[in-house]
Amino acid sequence: MLKYCLRVFVLLGLVLSASAKELPSDLEGVQLYDWLSSEGIFDASIDNKSIQNVLEKGLFGDDEDITNAAIETIGWYAAKVRNFRRYPIKDEPLVVRDVQDIPGLRKLLVDRWNDGYEKNPDYISEMNDSDWQDRNEERNGQLFTRLDRVWMSIPNILATLFPKDSEVHEIIWKAYHPKQEFQMLSRLDAGEFNTQKAIDFRIKILLGAKTSDHNIATAARGLGLFQSDDGLEALLTRAKNTEEQTSAMAHIIEAIVAHEEKAVPFAGLVRRTAQIYDLIADEELQRPSHYNSTHTIGREYRVQIALQKLIALEEAHEEP
Repeated sequence: MLKYCLRVFVLLGLVLSASAKELPSDLEGVQLYDWLSSEGIFDASIDNKSIQNVLEKGLFGDDEDITNAAIETIGWYAAKVRNFRRYPIKDEPLVVRDVQDIPGLRKLLVDRWNDGYEKNPDYISEMNDSDWQDRNEERNGQLFTRLDRVWMSIPNILATLFPKDSEVHEIIWKAYHPKQEFQMLSRLDAGEFNTQKAIDFRIKILLGAKTSDHNIATAARGLGLFQSDDGLEALLTRAKNTEEQTSAMAHIIEAIVAHEEKAVPFAGLVRRTAQIYDLIADEELQRPSHYNSTHTIGREYRVQIALQKLIALEEAHEEP
């Protein structure tokens, strides 16, 4: 039996070795890392050791552009990780690269961020829409971050790869506060930050009179992900406010129900709010295409799932 198992492992190793894809030998420098960003790092046929080795070489080399291109590659990977954590799709499994295990990566990113921020304090927090566009450039046939602006992506990378890190928490506040509300909300969620400071910021955005509906939806989502009594109270307050209509109400309902047993006493309010906003469907809905690409897509579906969960919670907490 032991010999048979050993033979199976040997054969499996040979099969994997034969199917493993090599990194392209005709690419080098920034071009190699741009290819990794758009294709190679997501190709499961390339083994992790090869990916990590080439990233490590670029990150800790002497060429500034190559280092920035390697950081850009990690940024693309972090974006994929972030999306997968939020909305995993069975047909699109994540290729796990464990880049956070590269020795010295966190320190390098923090040092790069501190250096960039010291030279450009408040630059990101004051950016407008055109500034965000100007940070990109076409390179090697695709749109990438300008190499001299890659440092601006570091808070996002750190939040995703090193969640719940207190130093990263402070970096996020320095980077985006006070004007970049959506960026702040997204990074706090990616970093899984449930500090009182983070909760208070989400509540401020949720209840803000001039807040965009998209940001209200994002704030509600964060309060649903990281439940607190303060957060639930704010969500209920927003649900009761029928004078200031918002297209983000589906996210608010979803976030209230995410508080599970604490949401049960407010089941009537949840249903009335869903009815007022005409979010109750008469038939079973399917998850729509491009779900979550905007906060308005699939609102009825989102509410339907939330109400089904609410029914299950009510049944579980019925008096015997």
